[in-house]
Amino acid sequence: MLALKYLFDHRNGSMLREWLVNEYVLGPNGVGNANISGLFMDDYWCFNDDPAKPTCHDPVQGASEINADQQRDMGLSNADIKQLALAWRATTNAVQQALLKHKAYAWCAYGSLQLLCLLSAVPAVHPAVL
Repeated sequence: MLALKYLFDHRNGSMLREWLVNEYVLGPNGVGNANISGLFMDDYWCFNDDPAKPTCHDPVQGASEINADQQRDMGLSNADIKQLALAWRATTNAVQQALLKHKAYAWCAYGSLQLLCLLSAVPAVHPAVL
């Protein structure tokens, strides 16, 4: 049995980001639906600037919740991982800003879960406090 996994490459900038924000998040199957008031976002990309002091432990630098061999399997350099992580943060920032604008929320903006927002460089602010 062949099992495939896929990841979006956020380095392509505006095209993917605009689609994710405007169609996936704000569209009729997202917060554009009157029955949906927020999103559950728990994934992130991280990178280790200093291999002697790694900061990523899920299980390694790269995408969260993917196996430890992801970097090698995808043929990514450390620079690629860093670029992907920074581009992911830009996308999640755009998603969070869109959620705030539409009076929706991301679950990670609450309590001890704020670390997940910070890993994605997403401000931990709920629209009710605006």
